[in-house]
Amino acid sequence: MRRRGVIAALVFLTLFGSQQVFAQTTKSAKMQDVFFKGSLERPVSLDEPPRPIEPVTVKPSWTTTQPAVDAGGWSRAFGNNRLNSRSSYSPGRGPWTLRWKCDLPGSPAPPAQFVLADADRIAVQTDSDWKLYDTDGALIGQGVHAGGLLLDGPFETLFFPDTDGDISARKLSDARSRFTIEAFFDESFARTYFARREDALFVLGVELDIDPHRHHRPELSVAQFIHMGEEPKVDLDGYLEPQLGPQPLLRKSTRVLAVLGESRVTLATPGAIYQVNFKLEIVDSFGGEFNPIAMSLDEQDRICLLVDAEGVRQVWLLTPLGKRIMASRLPAPLHAAAHPPIIGYNRRIYMHTSSHIAAIEPDGSLAWMRPALHRFGGVAITADDKLLASDGGEIVYFGPSGERVTVHDFKSDRLATAPVLTDKGELIVAGEKHLYCLTPPAKQKPE
Repeated sequence: MRRRGVIAALVFLTLFGSQQVFAQTTKSAKMQDVFFKGSLERPVSLDEPPRPIEPVTVKPSWTTTQPAVDAGGWSRAFGNNRLNSRSSYSPGRGPWTLRWKCDLPGSPAPPAQFVLADADRIAVQTDSDWKLYDTDGALIGQGVHAGGLLLDGPFETLFFPDTDGDISARKLSDARSRFTIEAFFDESFARTYFARREDALFVLGVELDIDPHRHHRPELSVAQFIHMGEEPKVDLDGYLEPQLGPQPLLRKSTRVLAVLGESRVTLATPGAIYQVNFKLEIVDSFGGEFNPIAMSLDEQDRICLLVDAEGVRQVWLLTPLGKRIMASRLPAPLHAAAHPPIIGYNRRIYMHTSSHIAAIEPDGSLAWMRPALHRFGGVAITADDKLLASDGGEIVYFGPSGERVTVHDFKSDRLATAPVLTDKGELIVAGEKHLYCLTPPAKQKPE
């Protein structure tokens, strides 16, 4: 933890050594959201408060889209940087057969939460551990994380927050350290979202409640772009020497969601959404009476927002300019839904809990809802708009009318993650006991 003591002291002096300035700024602003650039002594002056979210005057005409050519694999929880759970691939027609399975070290606890697959590598994520495998199920490396994984095939790197508050970058070839990124603030901030754009890593940090005496309550979040350079330079301690980038954007709140889109970063806070450019400048804002629960984006940066509003959990679809395309009140079995909305290529939106799954039409009407036979462990949407799910020991998919088709039944194991399709057409899923790889008929070798 090089320079941690110095950095911690500077952070404390910068953030908490000027309480009078901060109190005056907050009092005079009288706003729900107050942003700062670089330090709390530099408040961001917004030209106008967030304008109200209003319905669109003309409903868009929807067409089915296709996966981008360079969409890549399943690189993180909920699929990709937009968190929309879209797979770039389509499943072959069954029956599927088991190509291999391997024990998950340490199973059944802690259980797997997510499986990732990209660039001939597979990663298994629990709430605290990670394991990296090749496509034949051989273990390459393992370790601990403090906030999720990013299996970045094009960058040939596995990124994850470590327990010191840094971002660790491991080589996909052998899981050894490539470099360590020193993010703004220390281990007192959780890295709740991080995503790469070109040579920069966007990181959202949220202050943790770690003071046992409650003398200081968490109140800050920080967004930053860390520029790694086309050829990252590393010092003798293994730390990245970052390139000059924009100053961090601070907010006096720990209730922030972030998603990196094609042309901007979208931040959702209670009552407001902010559009931020890649210089971390607020370029637009709009709001209303809502509390954001989760968020995802489609390929045009339309915002799919799970909210609590008017006393009920809802899904909203907004344009990037803050016009509401639709609002759908979730039926009672889905009131506990908390995942980023799944966005189909056919423009349907899918929500689920462990007990139910539903499809919502682009106009907000309910297309269908189905119960789990056992327990849903994870869900993904395929390139041909099959809703792929794990349910107990089965991998299933739901068709356009909600018809259920069993892909494979593992019988003796209960699946814990969403099934993930690879670029080779195989299916990867983790259960409580094993990691599995299934191959479709076209991949099966003749006897």
